[in-house]
Amino acid sequence: MGQERMKKSGNLILCVMFVLLCIGAPLAGAVMGGQKGSEEGTKGQENRVLAEFPKIEDLSDLWAFPTEFEDWFSDHLFFKSSLVSLKSKLEAGIFGELDSEKVILGTRKPWLFHRSEDGQPLETYKKINLFSQEELEEIAENLGNLQWELQDAGIGFILMISPDKEQIYGSDYMPETIRVLPGESRTEQLLAYLSEALPELAVVYPKKELEGAKGQMEGVDSLYYESDTHWNKAGAWVAAEALLKEIGSQSGNAYAGADMTFHPEGTVQGDLQRMAQLGADYNSREYEAASHREVNVLREFRDQNDEVVLETTECGDEDCLPVSVYLSGDSFRWNLGPYIKENAARVTISSRYYFSTDDLAEQEPQVFVYMIAERYLHELSILPGYNTMALQIPE
Repeated sequence: MGQERMKKSGNLILCVMFVLLCIGAPLAGAVMGGQKGSEEGTKGQENRVLAEFPKIEDLSDLWAFPTEFEDWFSDHLFFKSSLVSLKSKLEAGIFGELDSEKVILGTRKPWLFHRSEDGQPLETYKKINLFSQEELEEIAENLGNLQWELQDAGIGFILMISPDKEQIYGSDYMPETIRVLPGESRTEQLLAYLSEALPELAVVYPKKELEGAKGQMEGVDSLYYESDTHWNKAGAWVAAEALLKEIGSQSGNAYAGADMTFHPEGTVQGDLQRMAQLGADYNSREYEAASHREVNVLREFRDQNDEVVLETTECGDEDCLPVSVYLSGDSFRWNLGPYIKENAARVTISSRYYFSTDDLAEQEPQVFVYMIAERYLHELSILPGYNTMALQIPE
């Protein structure tokens, strides 16, 4: 009872403090002339144009005024982002939890986990989203059709599933209040089904490799960013080696392996950290490899946000696998891609959201790798049509 009373008192104090800040900070900003409506200027942290003050030019504008005024007030509230950030810090620091629909506070700082509707990371971890028989059949049919089309073109096919962070570190840092059901996960369920339905399909799911490397790499404390959803550069190397072995097997060229050492190289801000608006004390550790091979960039295409969504490179080192690879993947490709480029003779890497079968055919790779994060496995039933954009390659 005493602990419960203290928690209720603490919650009341937090609410009072936050209300006072919400009232006092904007008023202070207004008195001092503020920050011209927003501390981010014309764009907020959401990278969008902020709402303008509504104009009333005729009677019809009166109907929309309340909603437009609310949008303007919310966007131009003085110190808005600072208040949200402060609220998250108070929740994490005082109560050890976050009132967030997207982020779970781990049991050890700065560990954070993903619970957003962007994919199904929490459901996958808890094992509450097993596939139905119909869904399994749809995925197998779709992957089988793609495999057969690639075989007809003389191209090997590898499906790579990037393990969710929760699968590797959930048992270490996930709150005990989040229960995991016994039995198989949906990934294990899918892999077992595919092994029967498509016995020739090569699948790389480097969960065992990552679990085996935990605490075994000199100078590396974690294989995933503590406050981000992705593996770091050390974890990506573990996964890359598993993929390179399969690429070698598919192309008839044995991958000999390589010794790679890593050292700490400062800290970076994680995507989960940004979602929860937590400060620099939640930064993730970064690791860098001791050495890299040079590769030549043959072509490159960027999207409107200047993100590289297609790149073809060439490795001239005699130790590179003499194989041409086409890899299409999501954001897990960012840290893994460089290792593939440094260990295969010719590599094309694309965002799976810009995947083009026409470009794949033009490049004539020996091996095609489709790389998908574990939390998106349900999207395999519509590969490669999911969210595909027409890719225009500059002349």
